[in-house]
Amino acid sequence: MFFPKNAISNWILHFLFADVIFFLYLCGLKSAKSCCAIVFVIMCANMKQTTVRDCKIIDIRKYADNRGYLSVIEGGLDIPFEIKRIYYLYMVPEAARGAHAHKELQQLMIATSGSVHVTMDDGGEKKTFVLDKPWKGLLVAPGLWRDLDNFSGGAVCMVLASEKYDADDYIRDYEEFLEYKK
Repeated sequence: MFFPKNAISNWILHFLFADVIFFLYLCGLKSAKSCCAIVFVIMCANMKQTTVRDCKIIDIRKYADNRGYLSVIEGGLDIPFEIKRIYYLYMVPEAARGAHAHKELQQLMIATSGSVHVTMDDGGEKKTFVLDKPWKGLLVAPGLWRDLDNFSGGAVCMVLASEKYDADDYIRDYEEFLEYKK
């Protein structure tokens, strides 16, 4: 994940994280989601080593009754960060959005309507995620380049961010991003 792809180090880290999760559980965090969220935040501290494999589609809690559906996201519970900013993209023309990386910012991207493709890039590998359900979100680790494209007609992509806007957190030049990842 965030560490060298060495079998021995990965084996050691597996047990280290299991111990951390068990310790957090003993300290009163009874929810596996809460324990894993804290470990995710700790691991994201070294964002230069993040890879596209650190991004994942998560299920968003949803409740249904005869009035329709309600989806709920709580920072620190459902996602591994407190929500400090929310923004959304809509009426996007043929051009792509994104084309940048964040040094520290974590995000959850959700297509609340329609669909959008999100391509994550760690400088060595690219992976495209299709967001097309409002009860699924893409958890984005810091230190990764992202491009958003193929917005369907009427698509709305909502983004929950771990920090307020900070221009210094952005890397907008791809060559600079590749240097940053070294």
